[in-house]
Amino acid sequence: MSKPIKDIRLETDRTFLKPLSLKDAAVFFKYRSQTEVYRYQSWLPGNFEEARSFIIRYSLDSFIELEHWKQLGIYARADATLLGDCGFCLHDGGQAEIGYSISPQYHRQGFGLEAVRALVRYLFDTLGLQRVTAKTDPANIGSIKILKKIGFRQEILLEKNIKIRGEWKDDLVFTLFRKSRGNP
Repeated sequence: MSKPIKDIRLETDRTFLKPLSLKDAAVFFKYRSQTEVYRYQSWLPGNFEEARSFIIRYSLDSFIELEHWKQLGIYARADATLLGDCGFCLHDGGQAEIGYSISPQYHRQGFGLEAVRALVRYLFDTLGLQRVTAKTDPANIGSIKILKKIGFRQEILLEKNIKIRGEWKDDLVFTLFRKSRGNP
């Protein structure tokens, strides 16, 4: 694929998505360190430097490649405030997996829905993918609502699929196909 991630900028009515920058590290670290965010995720920044390293590894000066996660910040169009982040990992056969996090202070305001819709459009319309998947903890009701509103279909429950901070957790797998996507 070898497309530079730095060229990505996706717009919605209230947000824009672009690669995270090092100036985002403090805000990124703050919300990613909150229980409401990390309780459903395997990665938790242990300190500020780990948050910076994450941004360098997944957002800066890199190309979109198969089997490598790429991370975009979700920003408010009004003032460029970092609201959260979303990522994608391309797989063979025109497929990708996505994930996303919204700072708790911006939960239930529709920002996640807008951002995930924009990311899905990019994956289907710009990159030409055929299938997008997302995994979430069955208790993560907010994430499940976002996926269902966009048109994702729950495919399977993977029991004890991921170990998070020493505890085995279940994953619900949701899928959206290009042909069935409607209008995210």
